[in-house]
Amino acid sequence: MKTEHIKKHRLFLLFCFLVYVTGVAGYVFWSNRTAEKGIYRDIDQRLFMAAQGLKYMLAPDFHDRAVDETSIAMEEELKNRRAMTDFGTEAGFKWVYTLVEKEGRFYFSAPSVSEEEAKEREHWYFYPYEDVPPGFVAALKENRIVYTTYRDQWGYFRSVALPQVSPGGRRYLACADYEVTYIQKLSRQNYIRSLAIAVYFLLFSVPFILAFRKIWGAHTKEIQDFNTALLEHKNHLEELVRERTKELERSNQELKQYIAELKKTQEERLHLESQLQRSQKLEAIGILAGGVAHDLNNILTGLVSYPELLLLELPPESPLRHSIQLIRKSGEKAAAVVQDLLTLARGVAIVRESVDLNEIVRELMQTPEYERLLYYHPDIRVEIDLEEEVFCLAGSAVHVSKVLMNLAANAIEAMPAGGTIRISTGNRRLDQALDGYEKIPSGDYVLLSVTDTGAGIASQDLARIFEPFYTKKVMSRSGSGLGLSVVWGTVKDHKGYMDVQSTPEAGTRMDVYFPVSRTEIPQEGAEKELAAYAGSAERILVVDDVELQRTIAQAILVKLGYEVHAVASGEEAIEYLRASPVDLVLLDPRLPEFDAGKALVGAIRHGWPATRIVALYWPEEHPGPAGHPV
Repeated sequence: MKTEHIKKHRLFLLFCFLVYVTGVAGYVFWSNRTAEKGIYRDIDQRLFMAAQGLKYMLAPDFHDRAVDETSIAMEEELKNRRAMTDFGTEAGFKWVYTLVEKEGRFYFSAPSVSEEEAKEREHWYFYPYEDVPPGFVAALKENRIVYTTYRDQWGYFRSVALPQVSPGGRRYLACADYEVTYIQKLSRQNYIRSLAIAVYFLLFSVPFILAFRKIWGAHTKEIQDFNTALLEHKNHLEELVRERTKELERSNQELKQYIAELKKTQEERLHLESQLQRSQKLEAIGILAGGVAHDLNNILTGLVSYPELLLLELPPESPLRHSIQLIRKSGEKAAAVVQDLLTLARGVAIVRESVDLNEIVRELMQTPEYERLLYYHPDIRVEIDLEEEVFCLAGSAVHVSKVLMNLAANAIEAMPAGGTIRISTGNRRLDQALDGYEKIPSGDYVLLSVTDTGAGIASQDLARIFEPFYTKKVMSRSGSGLGLSVVWGTVKDHKGYMDVQSTPEAGTRMDVYFPVSRTEIPQEGAEKELAAYAGSAERILVVDDVELQRTIAQAILVKLGYEVHAVASGEEAIEYLRASPVDLVLLDPRLPEFDAGKALVGAIRHGWPATRIVALYWPEEHPGPAGHPV
């Protein structure tokens, strides 16, 4: 029995020992497998984080430009290679790189390179990857993340292939590798530790528990240290990615700011060049007008004034009146062209009075010029929309009326087949500058708008419509080509602004912004009859160097009942005054030398202070004698 009991006990002990050994062996196997899975899980997580961060290491449009072996400069390749190599070394990876696919083949676009490989080969950008793993092909084709273990010409690796898309839509792979031997080393270390624990269990039954607790505690601590180190690596990687992201965002912001400033500078330069060209053209017109306008006016004086004198002499039923009136009208038309040239050359002589824009529009509707336009264009319909209480503007009613007339004529002539022209006024407050045809500052304006439904203006012509003599119309039928140029010059002399909106085949709208004037409109006096200008044998001395002008002035004044004498120079005028004082001196200060007219005024003021002086023209840039207004 004892032997049998001992045998059973031994069998039990053997069974217990076998169960114990089996448990220990099972524990060793289970512990090793669990640790190995944890190692691979942690490794795969690190691989994913590294691949995810690679896109921040490169320029955003790098893979849009990486289309062949010559598309990336050597300087950028070396920069990317250093960044990849430093990143992989700091994070503990064997390789980090990106792959692109072209015509079924894979190429390295931005790889990390060891020192030996850098010495072996200068260019690694767009280097063909001949033995590409099947998992990489599947990752790019199926657009999914692939973790794979493979062998190639460089070794045995655990890798991740992460599909990415560049801003331009180019697909590529971001990859990171760990050497499998490194992972196996970690697994072997874990296996040896587990086996040592089993040996301790087998050799030391009782003290094994204490030793096991100690060893297991050390093992657990090592895993914790490993996890702590892995977490630190992860945090460091995230910090690197964040820093790189901030650098890229800062660089992009600086680049956007630089581009915006460059664009603004370019626009300002083009605007200044356009203004310079326009000024040069107007200056050329001014030189031309200044050179010929005086002589042309002298010639036209006869064409306008002599018909007036003849009409005063002829009876109403004379058959010659019609022919003489035609001569006068021709002279007046020529004088109007000369006046347009003078307006471009010198600007308008602004009479600083308050002007009611609504009254300007109403008066235009009653003028013969307006009625004649509608007579020759019967298919035109005019709509008037006047705001009830518009502010006044400061300027010349005559010239503002001419602006409106030119705009209306331009709109009517843009609709040869008929259409609608709309003339409107209103108050407009701009809280901020308006970028239209030109930049209009903020402020209070009174607005004049002329809109037509004509053919519109082509975009290539819109910038030139205010240039002198630039017109798409028939010159003989539609004027001299100065109408809109005069509008522009007059608006500028009134400190105003223009805005033009035009759509081909739809029509054009022209807006004139006049600064508001807060002063009241003066009451106009009644128009005087011709008899109100008649004299009673008062003595008048006419001083002009042009004989035609002297003759006409003398004839008109004699007709009005004055006693008139005419001389050609300042010296003759002084001699005549010494011999026969007069009541009024009528002079043209633009004598051959301007100072002659100026000196003549001073001499008359000094020698004959009671004599009144009327200057036919006195330019603002040449003031009269101090203390002696003319």
